[in-house]
Amino acid sequence: LAYLTRTFPIRQIASAQAAIETAKATRRDGVLPSRAALFAAPLTDDVTLGSEPIPAEDMAPTLAARRQGEDLRPLEFAAEEVSEIARVIETSGSSVDLDPVPEKRATRQGVISSAGEARAITHFSCHGLLDNEHPELSGLVLEPEPGELSSTFTASEILLAKIRSELTVLSACDTGHGKLVEGEGAIALTRSFLASGSRSVVASLWKVPDLATKELMKLFYSNLIEGDPRGEALRQAQLDLAKDPQFSHPANWAAFSLTGAGGPVVNPG
Repeated sequence: LAYLTRTFPIRQIASAQAAIETAKATRRDGVLPSRAALFAAPLTDDVTLGSEPIPAEDMAPTLAARRQGEDLRPLEFAAEEVSEIARVIETSGSSVDLDPVPEKRATRQGVISSAGEARAITHFSCHGLLDNEHPELSGLVLEPEPGELSSTFTASEILLAKIRSELTVLSACDTGHGKLVEGEGAIALTRSFLASGSRSVVASLWKVPDLATKELMKLFYSNLIEGDPRGEALRQAQLDLAKDPQFSHPANWAAFSLTGAGGPVVNPG
């Protein structure tokens, strides 16, 4: 079919205000950071999120998750996805270093404590939770720690965490989908990461299949580390995955979109 992405790389700007902020943040010196942080939360034990009402003031971080009223099953390929991305980076000969060491059981506190450093790439492979009624309580579900009320890294926490990254990839469900606000666009996790310091974000518009997402991300990073611009790297990965009969349906490859700055994340040469 004549999908638009067959012809053009697609890059989104959430709103006019976001376009202004992105333009202001353009690097004037042309120097790109050379670190990559990779986080996976496969939830190897089932995590049950009940549906009983909880006062926001008592347990705000869990509210978005509880409202879902669903079980979050283990992500069979999340850790493998991070391992394969790390392998692509390490064997490419690029200037990007893995710092910190790829985390295959990432916790909320671990992510927060490692934030603040300028990075080329920050990648999350985990479950995403969407709360349209209270967008600030949407978030990424990370590995629970003993005694922790919730392992959800919420949108409000993301804003304070300073995820300073040329590109943040949210390899999770519904991370680019959110409540539409007139004049502002979708209030989604994408917006939180941009406001936190990320210059561009790759996020999903629906629930994405675990295996297909792993394969898409491996292709995407191969293109990205070779120096392709962000939108072109994603476009070509989607087209390549669509050629595979196992993953040819658009549900497997079309969910992810790029919002924010374009251009490569790896210095040429």
